[in-house]
Amino acid sequence: MTTPTHAGFTDRELKAATQAARRVAGIGRGLVEQGDVLGHLHLWMWQNIEKIERWRDEEKPNAFLNRVLYVHGLDYLSAERRLRTGSAADDFTYYTPALVMETLPDVWDYESWLPSVDSSQPRSGSRPSEGNNRLAVLSDVSSAVNALSEHDRTILRDVFADGGLDYQVLAALWETTESGARKKVARIVDKLVDRLGGPPPWHPPGRRARSNAAAQAEVRE
Repeated sequence: MTTPTHAGFTDRELKAATQAARRVAGIGRGLVEQGDVLGHLHLWMWQNIEKIERWRDEEKPNAFLNRVLYVHGLDYLSAERRLRTGSAADDFTYYTPALVMETLPDVWDYESWLPSVDSSQPRSGSRPSEGNNRLAVLSDVSSAVNALSEHDRTILRDVFADGGLDYQVLAALWETTESGARKKVARIVDKLVDRLGGPPPWHPPGRRARSNAAAQAEVRE
């Protein structure tokens, strides 16, 4: 892939593209090369240089460009998956931080893995963590947790196992602020999402969930 010239971009903007490409390539686990993702992002930056300059003039927070580049990298990875497998986007399972956090309490509650024998309860397939998909989600998230370092697993266990500890208690335990404790957990959850294949390309990280169309319009305008 031909990479356009970098004239007109700041070192921070180029660094943001490199970091996004590295993260997306890691999520792909060999499906795409970091250089190919970076070339795709450089091309997008060059095609949207006026927009990036406007964000710079408006003093947009650095995280804004990081998020947009990450989403476009995920879009490239998703397209490559579909191209190489002949599958549709709906054929892949995507995990968001919200879904992972919803599932984590049950990772250490092994009795909850057993299917309910109460036939009076309606079976639900409306959420990935419920109904027929629940065991698959638990298995995926549990495997991702087991692949983390012991340090990260201990942190998640403190937060999610057996009801978890209050963040004020965790902040004191970890010698940080409550905000720092929440950020620490969020970073580990992001690691899990990446290990599970990354969030859907239309789900900008750090934002509240919206319709697919609305999210795609925001990052592809």
